[in-house]
Parts: sequence; structure tokens; C-alpha cells
Amino acid sequence: MPISRRLCFVFIVAFFLFWIFAVKPPVLDTGDGRVQQRRREQLSQQARRWISASKASSSRQSQRQTAKEEATSFTPEVEATQSTANCPADRRPYHVLLTASTGPYQLWQTRIFYYHYVRLRATLGPCTEMGGFTRLLTKPKSAPLDSLMSVMRTVVVDELTEAETHGFVVLNRPHSVLVALNRGDLDFPEKYLFIAETDHLLMKYLPNLATEELAVAYPFHYMNPKRDSKTKSLVRRFAGSDLVAEKAQQVGPSPILIHIDALKRLVKPWYDLSFALKVDPAADAEFGWMLEMWGYSIGAAVGGVAHKLMDTLQLEPSSQFGVRTTDAAGEYTHHILHYTFSHEYSLEGVPMVDSRSGQHGFDKRHYQAWLPRELQRPPRCALESTHTLWTLLHDAMAAHDGGVNCSGCTGRGHGWEHGVPSSVVATLMMHSNQDKEVRARIDAGDGTTDPELLRAMRLVGSGPWAFSAVAGSSAAAATAGSVDRGFFFLRGDGRPLDGSTVLNGFDWLKEVQLVMTARESGEQQVGTYDALSHDALATIGAATISPTDEILAAFLGHEDPRPGDADAAAVRRRLMGTGGWPLGRLGNVFLLAHGVAYYEGAHKLGSWHAEVTGGKPSIVLRGGGVSGAKLTLASLLSSGDGTDDQLQLDVNCWRLSNRAAGIGGELVWRHPASRCFPTCSDSTHQLNGAEYGSSALAMRVAKYKWTWANVPGLEFAFPAAERVGVLVTPWGHGEWGITPSRTDVLLAEFAQQRHMLQFDDKEAKFTSTRCSDGEVVRGQAIGWTKGMAW
Repeated sequence: MPISRRLCFVFIVAFFLFWIFAVKPPVLDTGDGRVQQRRREQLSQQARRWISASKASSSRQSQRQTAKEEATSFTPEVEATQSTANCPADRRPYHVLLTASTGPYQLWQTRIFYYHYVRLRATLGPCTEMGGFTRLLTKPKSAPLDSLMSVMRTVVVDELTEAETHGFVVLNRPHSVLVALNRGDLDFPEKYLFIAETDHLLMKYLPNLATEELAVAYPFHYMNPKRDSKTKSLVRRFAGSDLVAEKAQQVGPSPILIHIDALKRLVKPWYDLSFALKVDPAADAEFGWMLEMWGYSIGAAVGGVAHKLMDTLQLEPSSQFGVRTTDAAGEYTHHILHYTFSHEYSLEGVPMVDSRSGQHGFDKRHYQAWLPRELQRPPRCALESTHTLWTLLHDAMAAHDGGVNCSGCTGRGHGWEHGVPSSVVATLMMHSNQDKEVRARIDAGDGTTDPELLRAMRLVGSGPWAFSAVAGSSAAAATAGSVDRGFFFLRGDGRPLDGSTVLNGFDWLKEVQLVMTARESGEQQVGTYDALSHDALATIGAATISPTDEILAAFLGHEDPRPGDADAAAVRRRLMGTGGWPLGRLGNVFLLAHGVAYYEGAHKLGSWHAEVTGGKPSIVLRGGGVSGAKLTLASLLSSGDGTDDQLQLDVNCWRLSNRAAGIGGELVWRHPASRCFPTCSDSTHQLNGAEYGSSALAMRVAKYKWTWANVPGLEFAFPAAERVGVLVTPWGHGEWGITPSRTDVLLAEFAQQRHMLQFDDKEAKFTSTRCSDGEVVRGQAIGWTKGMAW
């Protein structure tokens, strides 16, 4: 290289280094100078990369041009066929940018998102403000390109390694946006970007409500910068001043609608702060999985970008906080359905709450390998948002069934792959098939059906029963021959009127077990329903019921995930064997077999039947005559004349109501969680001083250091200065405490997840159950061996 060219090269490098260290504004100080030091190291690495790149600038430009050509070589059919020449001059189109990563889990979500993008785009006409589409894909350097490269416009950015992201893969989002902007890959004809995620479902058209200075974003309820003193302190520290911290909003980087210039102003602070938050122990422990969202929220304030908060931009429903997705006219109320939370129900359509897992459920995390074409429909009485989610997913998959490329299809002429169901789905399918087999045998009168199964099912909807302990047993002696009365066999539950009796219910219709607890000794005596004597009030004789009776049809019929309300028989089957219904002045009412209604408050029997009029289901309750003990509803309703002996109640899934009479109530089911530890529903809190001193288990675990899934670094700390339970983990700090209902279980809460740790009574080890999904891990004390005291 000639001397003149060498001097020129040295001068360029020197100027670049001067600009970095003398001109570039300082990085926000987090209090200990570590971020500044890391930033200097990063910039030094950046300088070395720049020198290397400068030596091969022509090669780099060639590669960049090739990448841009690959990214824009595919033109979606909907964009190619729509001309905007005659559109209004004030039209402000935006480009849809979908951030995604590799793997089958993201692939099926991307395909469904793209289908609904094309579906909407094709119905809007050429002058819509919804413009083109690009997938921003992060991919490991060694991974091959996926099958969607030729289907949708894609910009590829090399994925950061696990070490570079500190094990937090979401940091690839700000990284990919920054790289793509710097490369010019996001220079579209549209000057606005709508940034979305793969688990977003586009429901209805979003006009461009953003301006050059004001972006549009969704207000996440869990992203309040002023939610508590700890959050306020962290936001202030990373924002750099009170003035900037005040501008932080409860927003994340998606979904947003933003001008490209505004995105360029905030992308670098978003990137820097996301990484800075991750390496800060206090911020990492406090923000957990939301950490990169906080990086965007604070970064936008630093970059001077404000957002218009739009509640209807998206909804995030689940079975715990379902919301309506349509208005009175049947139109969608929101633009996006974000299916990040699970939908868990019993087969009757009753929502599971308190992190419980139901017999029917949908959680995207169960489908890591693929979303199967045969996605089971939600129960009839599931919330509307769950049905909407199923419909949007199903429609995208069903569009591929024709074997040709439909509008928005991504299968290259092939149908949607069936895939391999996860273990959860396989289990549900196994139960479903088993139920259908049993139902078919009963309908056919096949005598080979398990007789115990039939005998158990005959009891459903019957009661009230009475029973006593086995003669000669210690329980019989303790109860002095007394009889427990008022006992019902109900769907999925037993209803004792006496606290000394507990029903463990039916386990997939296989057995019935009754447990009698002695009032003084606490000893339990177990017996089957063969030992029961029927209460004198009841007129239902279990021995007289045939295998094809409506009881069997109802109990098996309720396993159908789609019980309908098309006819009175379907309504009767769904409601038979349920109770108690809290119906105000009527008290608790039980809808039993053979049309028998039991009024708990009056201890009387009446009747009920189902009707469907004009497509609207209802039930009619009546008083006396069934048991020979006359009951008038008028006396319970205090109507005065005693002549009105019936009450009609509208049926809306699991709610009965009569507005005119001012009576209504929802059935409260008592289903146990199927995969969740029982104490997950306990009211818990961080351990305090009084609890620490009174809990032998708490004091024992604090003496050791522990492993979590064979990873060391777990400590149950109880600092003398703070005197609260501080959980130290390799993934940041959390909290720990006791559970009110169990002395062998401790609460461990970290990374925004609750865990129940059940400790062994003989060895220093535990089994943890995560409350959100029932995942089980194990841990043990470091240095403890068998034979040592515990």
C-alpha cells in the first residue's frame, strides 16, 4: 500500500476514534460506572470491526446489496395487484414489520399472522393505509434459511449468541431492529412502521393514527412506571433524570405504529438500555421477562418519542380475565388478539382460575413442534375470546385444505401439516377417545361395559343421601352410630351439608370413594356407595336405573367439548346433576336426575325441566308433590298468594337468571387443579420475622445453599437488616415465604413466576411445581448427605 494511502487510512481511523470518545454523548450512568465501562469496551470492539470492514468495504457493500435484493425479491400478490395512483393525497400508508426468530414454534405463528395480514389487506382496496409486509428474522449464523423466504419478504439479521444476550433471547429484538435500520433494510416507500409479533392475530383494519412526533402503542397494565417505589427508582436511575423518567410510559415495543424517523431516534437508547438492564441485578430481578419492554419504555423517553395510548389496539385475553371481542353488532372491538396467556377450562366450559390447568386448554407454549390441524374446539360455554382465538387459528389452517395456494396461504400448495400433538394434547385426545368408546358401548347396550363404571354413573345427580360408618369400626364407635345426611353426587363434585363428610368424587368415572372422618379422633374410614342407605326424603332409587337412562347420557354427554343449547334435551343433559345454584331468596338449588329439584334452604324437593323457545334456553322450577311434602315456590319468593308455583329462569351457560323476579346466580364449580399444586391458590406473601421464628422448615432451609434443577446458586436468605425472605437464584433475586395450609411447602417467587416447593421429611431435598403450568423441577441442599440430620 503506498504511503499516501496508509496516511489517509490512519487519519480516517484516528478521526473515527476521536468522534467516539470525544464527541459521542456519554452513556447514561447507572450509579456504579459499570455500564460506561462496558460501553467503552463495546465501542472499542466496534472500532476494530469498523477498521476490518473498511479494508473490505467493497465486499461489504456487495453483500449488503445482495441481502437487500433477497429481502425485496418477493412481492406479495396483494401488493402486486393493487395500484395506489388514484388514492387521496393525504393517505399515510404504513409498512407491517413482523419481528420473528427461527424454529417451528415461530414458524407456525408467522404463517398464521401472514394469512390474516393478506386476508385483511385483500379486503381493504388499494387506498388502504395498511401497506407492504416484511418479516424481520433473527437467525443463528449456521442455521439454514427457512421455507418462508420465498413466501414473504424477509430481512435476515444474524442472531446474537446466548453469551451475548446473557441468556435472554428477547434482546435480539432491539438488536435486529438497530442492525436492519443501520443497513438500510427498513427503507420502505411507506414512512410509518407497524411493528408486530408472531403471536398477534389481526382482527380488523387499523388506520394510521400516528404522526411524525406521536406514535401509537398499547398501554400494558403491568408496565406502569410508577407502580411502586422500586420500579420508580429503577426507571429514574436508568432514565438519567427526573424529567426524562416522568416521560416514560407503560408501553412496549410491540404493537406500535410509529414514524420511521421517531424509530431511528429511540432505537439506540432502546438497545443500550435493554442490555444495561439485563446486566444490572436489581433491574433484572424486578423486571424479569418484561425487561426488554422496559428498555423500550425508558429508551423512548430518552429519545424524546411519546405515544398515544390506545386501549383498543389489542386485547390479551385468557380464561382468567376474558373480555368480549365483539360488540352488539357482531363487529370486532379490538384490532389485535395477542394470545400470550393460556385458556384453561373444565369440559363444561367453566374457566379455571388461580393458575389452574383445565381439562380443555390452549396455550401456545404446548405447541413447540407444530400447531396441529385438528385443534380441538373450546367447550360451548367457554368465554367468547377463547372461541374467537380458536376461530382465527382454525381459519388460517383450514384455508390450506384445498391443496392450492389460497390468498395468504404459506404451504406452497400443500395443506396445513398435521404435526405431532404435545403430551398434553395427546392425553386429552386419549380421554376423548375413551369417552366416545364408553358412550358407544352404552348406546349399543353392550354388556361388556365395565359394570362398576355404570354403577358409579347411575349415582350422578342423585341425593340427598345419608350414610354411616361401617359397623364395628372405630369410626362407628367414635360417631356413636350417627348418620350423616344431605349428601349429593354431583357432576365433578360432591356437596356435603355436614362438615364431617368429604367426597373425593369421580376419577374419570372409574370409582366413587367416600371418606368418613371421626369427629374426635380424626381417623378416616373408607367405603364405597354399596354401604350407603338412601335418605328417606329422596325418591330416587339407584338400583332401579337402567344403563341407558338419562343419567348416563348426561354424565357422558357432558364430556362432549361442544354441548349445545339447540334443544331442551341438550340443556337438560348439561345442567342435570349440578348445584347448588345460589338463587337469592330460593337459597341453593340442586338440579338432580329425573327432573328432581332440591331446595336446600327449605329441605324440600320440587321439580325442574328445560325448555327452548325461539332459540333461547331456559329452565322451569316448580314446587311440591315429588316427595309428598308440599313445597310452594311462592312461599320462598314471598309472593303472598301462594298460587304462583313455578319460576322460569333464562340459561346462559352457567348462569341462571330471571330479571323480573330479581333472581340470578352463577354456578361455582369446585374442580381441583389437574396439574397444579394445591397451595398455588393459597394467599401468600414474602416471609416476615414472626413467620420465620415460628416455622421449623423456614429456619432449616436457610442454613443451606441449594441447587435448582442441578444448577447451584439457590439460597433462602433472611437478612438480619431487612428481616424478610429474600430468594437468591442464578436468575436474579426473588421472594420466599410459608404457605398457610401446609407445613412442608414453601413459596418461591422469582422471574415473575410462583413456585411451590414441597420438602422431603427425611432428606434435604424438594420438588418444585410452577403454578402457571405445573412444570416440576427438583433441588437439594449442597453438602448434605444421607445420614446427616435434617
